Amino acid sequence: DESEGKSTVAVNLASALAAVGRRVVLVEADMRRPTAATQLGIARNVKGLSDLLVSDVDLDELLLPSDGEPDLAVLPSGTFPPNSADLLSMGRMGEVLSRVGEYADIVIIDAPPLLPVADTRVLLRLSEVDGVIMVGRAGVSRRDRVGAANHILAQSGRRVFGLVVTD
Repeated sequence: DESEGKSTVAVNLASALAAVGRRVVLVEADMRRPTAATQLGIARNVKGLSDLLVSDVDLDELLLPSDGEPDLAVLPSGTFPPNSADLLSMGRMGEVLSRVGEYADIVIIDAPPLLPVADTRVLLRLSEVDGVIMVGRAGVSRRDRVGAANHILAQSGRRVFGLVVTD
């Protein structure tokens, strides 16, 4: 669900991995409520993932370095699309992730919340996604919602690397 800290966890994980010398790309795939790139000092409304999915723009032009972290680059969410699930379903996301993977040792996707929207389920169908880290907030995440999310992840066949509980 929203406000559970998934973007903050993604940003901090990306920063920690970059700090130990791994080349990391953080893909801001939450196009409805993007916050990861701004947490890294990148302005809103810059071109990014959504623009890459609908055009032949060069990935090099869209990957932005993170201030003070030479091994961390960000692919911002890009221009706000009218329907992000449709955009992700167009079939180019797997190709985009493959291209991004050529730039990094590790690609972290800051995905939208799993339950309220279809976007993340589209991402779970991609073979380029190796696994998932679930994020929940103590005192906020409801047990039934966590169970429902876990059920969807089990059906997806994607590996669950772990659960992060914030607060």
